[in-house]
Formats: sequence, structure tokens, C-alpha cells
Amino acid sequence: MASEPCIPLAGLPLKFRGYPDDNDATLPVSYFLHTSGADHRRRLRSYRLGWGLPPQIALFTGVIDSPHSPAILRRRGLGGDLTTVGGVLTGDDLSSTTNEFEGLESLDGRAIVGRRIVWHETTGSTNDDARHAADAGEPEGLVVVADLQTKGRGRMSRTWTSPVGRDILFSVLLKPNPADLPKMPLVAGLAVARTLDAFTDVPITLKWPNDVRAADRKISGSLVESGSSDTGYYAIIGTGVNVNLDATLHPEITDIATSLRTLNGQRVSRREVMRKLLLEMDNIYTSPEQMGALVADWSARLETLGREIDVRWGHELLHGVAEGVDDTGRLLLRDRAGDVHRLEAGEVTTVLRDSR
Repeated sequence: MASEPCIPLAGLPLKFRGYPDDNDATLPVSYFLHTSGADHRRRLRSYRLGWGLPPQIALFTGVIDSPHSPAILRRRGLGGDLTTVGGVLTGDDLSSTTNEFEGLESLDGRAIVGRRIVWHETTGSTNDDARHAADAGEPEGLVVVADLQTKGRGRMSRTWTSPVGRDILFSVLLKPNPADLPKMPLVAGLAVARTLDAFTDVPITLKWPNDVRAADRKISGSLVESGSSDTGYYAIIGTGVNVNLDATLHPEITDIATSLRTLNGQRVSRREVMRKLLLEMDNIYTSPEQMGALVADWSARLETLGREIDVRWGHELLHGVAEGVDDTGRLLLRDRAGDVHRLEAGEVTTVLRDSR
């Protein structure tokens, strides 16, 4: 087997091992030096710019110009016509890690959501970043966005992953009244759904409590976390939206995930999606008088509306017909005895049939 590829970096030979295994490495330049400190990262950036290399590289154990390398990259969602430059595979379709969202905070001086936007090439979790900012006294409206999360998560501690620079991964810090904290999943889901309406003709539906779906597949999800600091209670809405993900290149999610690119057959501007999304979220968050209309819209989009479903709630498994959500985001589930349960949390595990 050939020796592990390395790049000389200001006299420092830097070896890159594959991720998640030695035969498949397709992470951004910054990731490989993320744990090595800013000094190494600056060196690598200088090296990349000096040689005109793209923001992403792919190196793996074995022969660098192996006929299998293009297939590996395409399977990881990079695609494009791949060539070899000094041991570095490059391609026209490699995603940029420049800040596509710069300047969005100045779109509307009256807006709360997005009044300050912080962008990272790589971070552990945007939710964690927003929480640290909240604990330090950051005003509401902060948006933390990243091209790559190394510790992204969803509900029930599930891992959330996304190809670098393809989708939108962000968290919003809000400080609603404590009584309004349960409404934040409604705000997140509806803001995403209304945004996607503007970019595709495919109907956008919602799956309680936090999934946005299109063509029977997931296109977005949110994780809402709350806490308190010296300045009061806060909510952090962490959201991932599949914008340019090519799910067909990822067999493990082909049947369960989709993206705007897949729905439309062409790439979509992440900046434009983000711009619309921030405006929608701000409009919903700052218009509590519209809550009745918002709940009606959310319920009308409910994928399981009028269907018999099973909902796992703690150690219980409840069965009934989904009748919508109330103004606090609780699922209304009518059981066979006619009693209506208002579920604050849970997971729809089975959709049986339409009872209408």
C-alpha cells in the first residue's frame, strides 16, 4: 500500500488521515487543523491561497490518482470533474467555504432575528455557540451559522450531519416570554415551510414536532433548547435545511431525505434561502397577534392531519387521530374513546391510515 499522503507546510509535513475512514476523506481544509490550533490553521490557509487550491481537499490512504477516487468523492456528495494537483484532488463542483451570508444582518434595521450574524467555516455545534453567547449576555437575535458542524445534533441526541457548504446549518438566539417558550418549534417549522414555498412548487408539509418535509422525505429539522442567564430566559432554535444536498449520492438517506436541489433539479443559492428564512422567522416571532393564523397554517400543513397514528411519549405509546396543534405547539390527538390528548413532546412512530 502506498504511504499516507502529506503536504509540506512551511517546513511542517502534515499528514491527513481519512474521515470517517481511511478510504474516504472529504472534509474542509480547516477541519483537519481544527484541533491543531489557530497557528497551524493560518499556515494551511496561507498555503492553500498561495497555491490557488480550492477550500476543500480530499486525501486518502492509497494511490492518490486511483481510479476509485472520483467515485469516492461523488459518493460523498462532491461530484464534478476531478483532477489531481500535487496530490490534492480538486473539482469544479467543490463547495466554497467563503461567507455567503455576509451582510444579511443589514437587510432590515428593524428586525430582531439576524441583527447580528456570526459565521464559522467549522464549529462543534451552532447551538452550543449560541448558548455560550447567551450566557455571556448576548442580546436576542444573534444568528450563528456554519458550513460544517463536528458535533451537530438533533432531537433525542441524534447526530445531525451535512456535506460541507451544501446546506444551511444555523442557530438563532431568542428571548421570548417564558410562557411563549413552547411555541418556538412552531416558529421554526413554519418559518422554514413558508421559506421553502418560495423556492419550489412541491408542497411543503410539517411532521410534528419539528420536521419539515417535501415529497414524503425530510428536508429540514429543528432542535429547540432553552436555558437562563443573568438576563433571563432564552431559547435557541437550531435548524438544518437541505439546500444543495444530493441525497442520491448517500444511499443511507436516499429514501428518507431530500433537498431543494433534488426537488428542482438545479442548485439553489444558500444566501437567498437564508435571507428569506431570517425575514420569515422574524415576521412570525414579532407578530404574536397572528398566532391564531399561524396555528391554522401549521395544522393545515400537518402531514398526519386526520390520520390514525401512534405516538411514543416517554414510556407510553398512544394511539389516536391527529387533529392539529394548539397555540402552544402541542399535538392534539383524539383517542378511540373520544378524549383529546395534548402532547407537549413525543415522536410519531407509525402512520396507519387516513380516518377522514
